[in-house]
Amino acid sequence: MVQRILVADDDERLATMVADFLKLQGYELELSSDGASALARLGKFKPDVLITDIQMPTLDGFTLLKHTVQTYPNCAVIVMTGYGSLEDAGKAKQYGAFDYLQKPFPPDDLLAILERIKKVGASQGATDSDQFPEMIGESAAMKDVFSRILQVANTDLAVLIQGETGTGKELVSTAIHRLSFRNRGQFVVVNCATLEHDLFESELFGHTQGAFTGATHAKEGLLAAASGGTIFLDEIGEITKKSQAKLLRAIETGEIRRLGETKARKVDARVVAATNIPLRRAAAEGHFRSDLFFRLAAFTIVLPPLRQRRSDIPILARALLKRTAAADRRDPIEISDSAMNRLMEYDWPGNVRELQNLLRAAAISCVNQKTTVMSPDHLLLPGFGFGEEVSPMTHPGFTPTAAPAPQAATPFQSPAAFAPSAAPASAVSTGMNPKVDKVDQIDFSSINFKESESYKAVRDELIKNFDRQYFSQLLTQTNGNVSKAARMAGLDRKRLREKLVAAGLEIDDFR
Repeated sequence: MVQRILVADDDERLATMVADFLKLQGYELELSSDGASALARLGKFKPDVLITDIQMPTLDGFTLLKHTVQTYPNCAVIVMTGYGSLEDAGKAKQYGAFDYLQKPFPPDDLLAILERIKKVGASQGATDSDQFPEMIGESAAMKDVFSRILQVANTDLAVLIQGETGTGKELVSTAIHRLSFRNRGQFVVVNCATLEHDLFESELFGHTQGAFTGATHAKEGLLAAASGGTIFLDEIGEITKKSQAKLLRAIETGEIRRLGETKARKVDARVVAATNIPLRRAAAEGHFRSDLFFRLAAFTIVLPPLRQRRSDIPILARALLKRTAAADRRDPIEISDSAMNRLMEYDWPGNVRELQNLLRAAAISCVNQKTTVMSPDHLLLPGFGFGEEVSPMTHPGFTPTAAPAPQAATPFQSPAAFAPSAAPASAVSTGMNPKVDKVDQIDFSSINFKESESYKAVRDELIKNFDRQYFSQLLTQTNGNVSKAARMAGLDRKRLREKLVAAGLEIDDFR
């Protein structure tokens, strides 16, 4: 609740008018005529809001703003700028100001900003599940992520989100936009990994009619579409050096020039970028422009892999099963203790996305078998064999009735029998060595030869499982590069894509 407001301005007449107006609205007010006295009043008065001018004696408004944001993070700052000083306003947003007012300003504009500050304060008192309904986690690692989002959301800082594939980078970017003052603007998503340089420039900056062969009509660029809102550059580490240079200039100047035009256009889009590669190392090694890296990484959020927040797996699994059931319009499937234990043992290289895909497939199997409880047999996980019953005798260290102790930060080391790199002898090999020893080494003893399990059905299921694991490993090693994967597999691109569709794999999951 906003109650106390400190106004800092050397224009005594304006400061008094603002203070008198706000007192009539029920706020408690104090005035400071320069930056130094305002700095001294912050610790004693403890305001909920600081309204400050930029040009003041003894201490300028930018210095006061930065000190307030760092020392009193719960105090929102509104900056007053001179007429037409949009450059100062942009600078203030970068330093963490909640919003700005251009002098002269109508009283209603100030009241509108104060109302938004109240709403943000109320949201910060809400639970994580209220504020981040799409992001599930109660571990210390995820609470830190939620805290970082709230710290940066209502600023204008560029944000770099780092994390492995499938950790939820787009969910974080969406939350940042939703909780920001830009949430009425567009949220524009760009998958940089799918764009070649020429296409990247056309997509981001736009083009005029006839700018190049095939440009039959003019097109607005995505940066212009995101003006007033947020542009999310996913897999930013994949763009070429030439594209990096053009993007850097656009961010630095706030201007773009459409292909085929000579006149620059102003844009005001907040940039949020994401990558699954160590971008700082790439910049240090010369693979990524260091000046662009530092522009993008004004504020960094690192998403933990699922193996480092194992305590979240049970609540994640149950929530994902509920979502799957709601999407399929049926009752949710329950998960047995032994199945949950298996989920806890796996290292999840594909993170939450892999868990979601696995549970959806397992739920479909349960529905087909007319069971409402998911067992370990429904979970087709590498390293656990294909449809095998796992017991403590066959896999030492596995306790079917008690999940292992949660580990929030330390990577979990699976028992040797569970290590994905050393599957049981009875499982189909998933390595990339093209040599297959002997067909008769496949163990058929676990197959129950019923009438419904014909030769063709068993063979097709084994092949499907092999393809899923083979191509998962292939795409993981090639970082989702279809051309490279096709060459390594000895297939053409079209045939490879057909195989991936049949195996239920998405290329984007491996980029």
